Amino acid sequence: MRPEARAEFIVRLRKPAQTYITYYSNDRETRMLSAHEFATLMLVKDAADQIVDRHELDTLLERQLVAMEQLVSGARLPRITEDGDLLLRAVRRMH
Repeated sequence: MRPEARAEFIVRLRKPAQTYITYYSNDRETRMLSAHEFATLMLVKDAADQIVDRHELDTLLERQLVAMEQLVSGARLPRITEDGDLLLRAVRRMH
């Protein structure tokens, strides 16, 4: 694990039934993921081949929580990055 990849993760409830995952990136910038973006991150981790062009992937790619992997067959699949995995593990520890 890269030392610079360590980040703090905080789960905050903004409104009833709306959970936002708030975390601090390596440059200490505060970032938020919506419930849909977080659900997409979990799908990438557990069933990347089931994901079909989801809008939320753009945000996850931009925040470097997911990367696209080129397969030998030519297909491209999303894969979770180390930071994405750290975020999932931090949330899992809270529940």
